[in-house]
Amino acid sequence: MAENKSRFGILDFIPRDREVDAVEAFKYSVELLKYADQLGLSRYWYAEHHSTPALLGSSPQVVLAYAVAQTHSIKLGTGGVMLDNLSAYQIAENFKVLACLAPGRIEAGVGYSNAKERSDQEKMGGFDFKNTKPY
Repeated sequence: MAENKSRFGILDFIPRDREVDAVEAFKYSVELLKYADQLGLSRYWYAEHHSTPALLGSSPQVVLAYAVAQTHSIKLGTGGVMLDNLSAYQIAENFKVLACLAPGRIEAGVGYSNAKERSDQEKMGGFDFKNTKPY
């Protein structure tokens, strides 16, 4: 296992365009991840995005679990998991499991959804956004 010496990393939104289907986009993302690991980049993070057909990062913790199995030394993280989409307890437990699977390699980035995502989620019968307590 090579030691990471680079201070550079990648934030992957798992993009796609009209010429690339979802399966291919994930395949390209994994290829980039493996290449980053081979090059010795320090970290590879996955962004969480919803309601955007061109970005497929709707479940970064699931992708992170797959990334752990595909890499050897690169630190893996999320930029970030949206605290208003899941319970904080569930998010913490998921990161705890990931940290056990890849000790010293998991980094947790969290945040809140933007106003458009909250509006879209409310239209779909989504979440209760009345709890506006800061994290």
